[in-house]
Amino acid sequence: MTKGSMPIAQRLGPVVLVAAISCVPPPSKDCIGNFGGASGSGLATQISAGTFDTCALRGDGTVACWGYNGGCASTPPPTSFAQISSGSDHVCGVTREGRIVCWGSNSSGQRDVPEGLFSQVSAGSQYTCAVRSDGALSCWGVKTYARSLIGSYAQVSAGLGRVCVLGGDGAASC
Repeated sequence: MTKGSMPIAQRLGPVVLVAAISCVPPPSKDCIGNFGGASGSGLATQISAGTFDTCALRGDGTVACWGYNGGCASTPPPTSFAQISSGSDHVCGVTREGRIVCWGSNSSGQRDVPEGLFSQVSAGSQYTCAVRSDGALSCWGVKTYARSLIGSYAQVSAGLGRVCVLGGDGAASC
């Protein structure tokens, strides 16, 4: 197999984040913090970059965030997560128990999580969508673009102006 055809994870190997990583602020914004901060570095199992903040999920389920910190999106709660997603000014994560916890701005109800258990979450621009444990899709906040997406899904991705889903059969729709 040639280098160009290898999956990116094989080319890069494990991602190790250290305290030297920093962010580049948007014009007229201060960049605060970096991965690790006072709690040191660690191995990341997932990374999610939002509009102004970036968060990394560590192997132990803790989250480290850095960036502009708009709406306190760079201040994760002390909870153990299985998956995270950074939006425009908020971050959400699925806990190891299947609940969703969000932090940061709630200017449009993007943190008003419905009851239930979830398998995956995607934070968009002032809204959030998640796949419930039964495969149903739930979205909340100001822009719920996915209202017409009814069915059973394995994954959701919420962007600036649309939502895309992946069905259990591998079919994608937006």
